[in-house]
Amino acid sequence: MSYTITHKPELNTLIATFTQPFAVARDATAITKVLQQWLADTDGEVFYIADMRQVTISLQELTQGLTIAFRDPQSPYANPRLKTYTIGSDILIRMGGKAAAQRDQYGQVNMEIYASLEEALEKIQVRRASAR
Repeated sequence: MSYTITHKPELNTLIATFTQPFAVARDATAITKVLQQWLADTDGEVFYIADMRQVTISLQELTQGLTIAFRDPQSPYANPRLKTYTIGSDILIRMGGKAAAQRDQYGQVNMEIYASLEEALEKIQVRRASAR
């Protein structure tokens, strides 16, 4: 696998840091299983940060990743409790995040795109504070 998982229980947040060699079919499928289990084991709103700053993808990989993640009705991304924060500067990763959040065919999921881990964590803290 080309990722590491960090859990921040105080924020109910899971961070997956992806690295090269990134393989969409392998890594997206594996992280989907991790998220499904995490949602099954956790109550309330949960936050997932996909740190993709070290990854570049092709248009074919973007399409494949969006299909794997968002077309399956059983996908964890379809769960309204999951809030997804993507970090990345690669243009195709940013385009994919916007497509997932805005396009009907990808479910208009709860996904936001950020430039840094610190920015994403700050947004999660603000969201959690406002929910109290």
